[in-house]
Amino acid sequence: MIQTGIFLKKYLLYRFLIILVILQVSRIIFYAVNRDMFLSEPAQIGATFIKSILFDVLSNLLYFTPYLLLLLLFTLLFKQTRKAPLLLLNVYYSVLFWFVSILSLADIFYYKFNLRRINLEVLTLMRDSKASIVHFAAGHPEAIVLLIMLMLLYYLSIKKTSLPPGFSHNISFKNVILAGLAFCALILFIFLKFAKYFSPLSSSLIVAPGYTGLYTNSPQVFIYSFRSGWTYVKPLQYFTDEEADQRVPVFYAGRQSIAGQRNVIVFILESFSYSYLDADNPEKPATPFFDSLIRHSIFFTNAYANNTTSANGLCSILTGLPSLTNQPFFSSPYAGNPIDAAGIALSKKGYETSFFLGANEDHFGFKKGTKLLGIEHYYNGETFPAAQQDGTWGVFDGPFLQYFAQTSSQISEPFFSVFFTISTHYPFKIPDSLEQQFSGKHHYDNERAVSYVDNAFSLFFEKVKNTDWFKNTVFIFTGDHVSKENKRERQHFNFNSYFHIPLFIFDPQNTEGRTVSHLVQHTDIPATIADITGLEDTILCFGRSMFDCVGNRYTVNRYSENIVQMIDTAMLIQYDIQADRLLDIYKIGRNDELEKETDSIQLSRANKEKIPLLKAYMQQYFNRLYYNRLFKKK
Repeated sequence: MIQTGIFLKKYLLYRFLIILVILQVSRIIFYAVNRDMFLSEPAQIGATFIKSILFDVLSNLLYFTPYLLLLLLFTLLFKQTRKAPLLLLNVYYSVLFWFVSILSLADIFYYKFNLRRINLEVLTLMRDSKASIVHFAAGHPEAIVLLIMLMLLYYLSIKKTSLPPGFSHNISFKNVILAGLAFCALILFIFLKFAKYFSPLSSSLIVAPGYTGLYTNSPQVFIYSFRSGWTYVKPLQYFTDEEADQRVPVFYAGRQSIAGQRNVIVFILESFSYSYLDADNPEKPATPFFDSLIRHSIFFTNAYANNTTSANGLCSILTGLPSLTNQPFFSSPYAGNPIDAAGIALSKKGYETSFFLGANEDHFGFKKGTKLLGIEHYYNGETFPAAQQDGTWGVFDGPFLQYFAQTSSQISEPFFSVFFTISTHYPFKIPDSLEQQFSGKHHYDNERAVSYVDNAFSLFFEKVKNTDWFKNTVFIFTGDHVSKENKRERQHFNFNSYFHIPLFIFDPQNTEGRTVSHLVQHTDIPATIADITGLEDTILCFGRSMFDCVGNRYTVNRYSENIVQMIDTAMLIQYDIQADRLLDIYKIGRNDELEKETDSIQLSRANKEKIPLLKAYMQQYFNRLYYNRLFKKK
């Protein structure tokens, strides 16, 4: 009778450890070859290697789950080891061995070309660039040496961990059933308890920014790219790179010389339409505080979102990138690409960076997203008492703004903070005790929530106006996207108004107030922050500073799966990016109304000037994602 311990050691434990060793050793070689790609901080490197052990163990457990289930099934069905089941186990192990080995080996030498782990995109590369793969292999003879070593390891591992057929095992039917149930319970517990550790996108929650490529492993990133629904871009070539850079510059450095370092707070107002704060709108909700504050602010009447979702809005605001794909940058396959984000540059300049959201720990992936983009501290509402929770999204904006006021007084200056409201998100819950106070003229839930948020900000400013940091702080307010819940407003939505949001800047040192009609957008915010803070480092920004009134200003956004729009204050152009053709050209009226452009002069001007500009913009966006050029080479 063959001992149970030997059977399990050979077919399970030893093979599990072999794959784990391959993952760990390949990471060591990966770092040795690519150490120049990571910051030279021994403490962070050591911590990353230690934490990577858990990531590899959990990844390996995922890979071995079907294998173990097969092993249990064969043990249950056969009292003697048979040739076919043993062969199937060996085939599974062999496929897993080479899947892990080849991807890990390839990334050791390929990582430096795109600074991200191998993902689904490699299949396109293999299909379209077979010759380049051969040249790549020929140019790295050390990879051939490692491959030979892996072949030797594979041969020895199969030989040492296999058993011949015809031997009996002494595992009882009862023990197999108990082992199977225990294993299923363990797997369920691990997946529930450590779910976030399985996802490569959560790596920014575990290790410091800049080390995610060292923490993750290639097989898990590759597998996750299948299940995540990632959208992969294709490069465009309407112009040479130099011509595209001339037409659409995408890097920015602060131009103003600022005496001292100003604090900056960006308030992102959930689901805020421009009509909510439009003084010319007789149907607007009651917002007495915002109305008063706007009279002492720079108010932009033609402000646009580059997106239609909160996650995309946050991403555009923090990165200066538009959202022309399904996912925001920090949830896309390009999240591992180095990026010159404003938050990273501000941290280098000595700013303390923070993000506040009254929802749960990693709502919509915001925590890992903000960490990835250089925001050091993340404050959420999970620990707040139930009485302050709205029962749907998180903490009511009123108490969370008070918490923000209190916490801001404890943050060292200079600081950069982002506060994301939630009370104006559907279903627009406000405290029961305040429902009568904010009933609204039309009794619409969203308008009542807007009035509640207005009052919450009034109380916030009342609390902070006498603090030491208040006068030295510039406040930027913007909607993340328009509200889509009010049926009366939806009747007036069109290609233009769907992106029209409120945006204003309040500076306690300059309260004269003025209205600006030139077009601004979310992607202008990083450049504006650079001007306010005197940021000298170059940052990525597809927009321009909102203080810059010279030249042509426009926005580009994605209206649907294949339609990209270019909007300025007079014209809206729709372009089918998949078919690569112009769809329609509209002229924009005073109240966002649209009418198809028929004037031949304007149509000719659009085709000669605007369409080439839009093409250059799209080329810059897609090519910089694809070729990993979201940072400026020093």
